[in-house]
Amino acid sequence: MDWHNHMSSGAWVLSILGMTIMLALVAVTVVWIAREVGDRRRPLAAASGREILDRRLASGEIEADEYEQLRETLGGPVNPAAGPAPVRPPSPPPSPRGGDA
Repeated sequence: MDWHNHMSSGAWVLSILGMTIMLALVAVTVVWIAREVGDRRRPLAAASGREILDRRLASGEIEADEYEQLRETLGGPVNPAAGPAPVRPPSPPPSPRGGDA
């Protein structure tokens, strides 16, 4: 049969298959880019609760009284200038007394 310079039936199948592959590649690329951009927006996930709370106070999102309440809830010192709680050195062992034999 003469198709008058049009594609044969096999060429139509290859054309549809090629277009499907191209669309799949575009979809995979869009999903990959969206995930990469989304990962860059999560730096706060690595921060501790105390760091996030300090940032919120510094930016003015919360007031000092709310900061103190939340800081107590987290279990840290209330005064932001105090920093972490000091660690006490262990007490020295008692000295042995001579002559008690």
